[in-house]
Amino acid sequence: MESMGLCPFCDIAINTQKITENKTCILTVCLAPYHQHHLLVIPKRHVEKIIDLTKEESDDSAELQKVAISLMNKLGHDNLSLFTKEGLSSAKTVNHVHFHVVPEIHLTNTENTMIENREVITPYQMSHSVAKFKNILVN
Repeated sequence: MESMGLCPFCDIAINTQKITENKTCILTVCLAPYHQHHLLVIPKRHVEKIIDLTKEESDDSAELQKVAISLMNKLGHDNLSLFTKEGLSSAKTVNHVHFHVVPEIHLTNTENTMIENREVITPYQMSHSVAKFKNILVN
């Protein structure tokens, strides 16, 4: 993913495709999802390691993870995985801390077969997904 140039999470175009945000983090749709409803919570500041998050960033990311869980529940998902990857050998594709909220997935899949099958979604798919989640959020 970072081979696309700049950090995709720092890129203004990505940050405009947000479902919601708070002071330090955004909630958005994953560009290379494991599932069609795969969401990400991303600090606005470029941070590479979880330990380098400020208390405010940690609190804000936890708040948006709860929003993401609520959205998943409204879509009928009750089996969720929340995870992040840390370190050079973690199969992390973007070197910017981010938290995955993914329905209906076994965590072992993120390291094995599913990683090869992930495709980057189109700008239209991104906009459509963001609009869908925003609509659920306000209703």
